Amino acid sequence: MSSPDLRVEVRDGRGGEAEHFLAHKVVLCALSGFFRKRMTTGGGDNVANSVEVRADRDAFAAFLDLVYEGRAAVDAKDAGRTEEALKVSGEW
Repeated sequence: MSSPDLRVEVRDGRGGEAEHFLAHKVVLCALSGFFRKRMTTGGGDNVANSVEVRADRDAFAAFLDLVYEGRAAVDAKDAGRTEEALKVSGEW
């Protein structure tokens, strides 16, 4: 796969530093209406190759795992993280 062409800045709303994730526009746009809309409506994000998302950082990381791996690993330790990722994947 080619190099990522999208930088996703994830802020959790608690005032901390944003965490940055790299991804592929084509992957996120193909699997997510949220990203498809952000990348195709001319809101500026598509030109800058970056987008800001307000979400729990761990949940977003789990969402990317779901997108790229096509599955979610669930164990007792990460069950809450996986549940949150499944919830937010419906939003994204």
